[in-house]
Amino acid sequence: MYVRTDGGIQGNLIADRITYPSYMKRNFKNVTWGKFPDNSFLASFNVFPLSDNPPTFNTQTQRKTNLESTYDSETGGWVTNYLVEDIPQEELDSIAEAEKESALQNIRSQRDSLLKQSDWVMTLDAPIFNKNQWAVYRQQLRDITTQHANPNLIVFPQEPPLVTSAEKTNKNYSGVFSPFGSPSS
Repeated sequence: MYVRTDGGIQGNLIADRITYPSYMKRNFKNVTWGKFPDNSFLASFNVFPLSDNPPTFNTQTQRKTNLESTYDSETGGWVTNYLVEDIPQEELDSIAEAEKESALQNIRSQRDSLLKQSDWVMTLDAPIFNKNQWAVYRQQLRDITTQHANPNLIVFPQEPPLVTSAEKTNKNYSGVFSPFGSPSS
């Protein structure tokens, strides 16, 4: 990154945080630019390197604002200045509430999909023997958003197995329906 001044390294700032070569080619069209000109060549156009040492800060509770770059007489170069400030508690609360609502919306969407996928199980003519387990499962899905105050701690219930009436009559019930009965030993 570079800065451009109106005259010399300590001149007034004209352009901040410019990139080479796009800025130079756009603003100095009558110059043939090499791939990587050295700093003394760029200085002849009042363009100087910019030192950038961004501060460390807590991105959860603070924000960084880039300020205008300034000339630092101690180092003899241009430096980027930053302002780090705490995010107000009201804004943090608002962000947390929006994130919670977004997470709850995702949970509701997943819940609605699981309920829709299991609707057929509860029809009167569905050949399911364990409808009571499915009814409990579906009620747990409907109550999922009241399970915990923190949506990140919500755990979806385990879907029960599909047990058909024919499987229940099979003496060697293994949890898998076989229209041919149990295998003989």
